[in-house]
Amino acid sequence: MYIETISAGTRILDRIENCEGFTGTEEVILIGAMQYNLYWGTPGEQPAMILNEALGPGNPNNINGICYASITRRFLNNVLGSTLLFTDYPSVDSLVEKDSLSGDEIEKIRIMTAFPADGSVEKIGDRVYVKLSND
Repeated sequence: MYIETISAGTRILDRIENCEGFTGTEEVILIGAMQYNLYWGTPGEQPAMILNEALGPGNPNNINGICYASITRRFLNNVLGSTLLFTDYPSVDSLVEKDSLSGDEIEKIRIMTAFPADGSVEKIGDRVYVKLSND
C-alpha cells in the first residue's frame, strides 16, 4: 500500500510539473479523492493501515495514502517533498461553491477526466487542477 501511494503521488507530481506553462509558483487544486476513483478502488475493498507517521493516524478504511484530501496534501508535501501550495475540494461542486471561477473555467474543470487518464491534470488560468475522481 505504501509503495502504491508513493507511485501514485510521484505520478501526480510529475504530471503537475509537466503541465504546459507550469512555473512552480501555481496553487494546485486537488478535486475529489482517490477512494472514489474506480481505477484505485472503493472504501472497504482493501482495508490497510497507513503506517508512516508523517501521514498522521492510520485509518483502516484508507486504501492508500492519497485517499483523503488532507492526507493527499500531507503526503505530497511531507513524504514526497513538494513545496507547492495544495488546496483540496471534495468535488467540483464544492470548488464552484467556495471559489470565484469564470463560467469557462468551471466548464473546463467539469470536463476533465479523473486521474490517471490523460487530461486529469490541467493548468487553467494561473492554477493547476488535479481531478482525482469524478463527482
